[in-house]
Amino acid sequence: MQKETETEYKFLVNKEQFEKYFALLVKKYGKATTKLQINYYYDTESNTMNKNDVTVRVRQENDRLMWQIKRHTAKYGALFSSDEYCGSLDFLPGIIKFNEIKEDLILKGSLITERKTINFGTGGKLCFDFNMYLGTYDYEIEVEYSEQDKSSGEDIATIIDSVTKVTGETKSNRFFKKWEEINNGKGAITIYRAYVFHLSLDGKLRNTGQAECNVR
Repeated sequence: MQKETETEYKFLVNKEQFEKYFALLVKKYGKATTKLQINYYYDTESNTMNKNDVTVRVRQENDRLMWQIKRHTAKYGALFSSDEYCGSLDFLPGIIKFNEIKEDLILKGSLITERKTINFGTGGKLCFDFNMYLGTYDYEIEVEYSEQDKSSGEDIATIIDSVTKVTGETKSNRFFKKWEEINNGKGAITIYRAYVFHLSLDGKLRNTGQAECNVR
């Protein structure tokens, strides 16, 4: 098991701001790399972990799976600090159990991110994330830096913050807010008409008319 301490700025922005800063910063620091990653979130039945500022997730990149626990220790505007523990997995579990946590942690859903990363300094990263989860999406800019790149990282964050005036929140918080909204009934819809299809004996799918139905 590995432990890391992470400090980063997070900004929720609109599409125009996202594209503007990406073009500006890729011009200044050079080309970006692009990758797809999926966060699978876990919590108790009542989402106790998230309510106590702890994120439990499995992150998938290609065929690699890593379990992660993030304890969010501080937030100052758009600046976040957290302690992170992680390890590798061979498969995606439906339930995760930890010795330190009494309740089972259940798979709640996933968040898909298309991430474009621009490197700066000796270890700084500018992450431009397009996120999709639970029927919604958002645009996010993260500024991560080491102590050697602190001055440059904070200068970049100050410029973004002065223009957007929108500070972020963690991906997990946004995910669980949407999860609570859906599971508390705010996401209910009614479908009055739906086409009815039947699979016939010859293996063909045939439309046999319309039927009224309700979906909750």
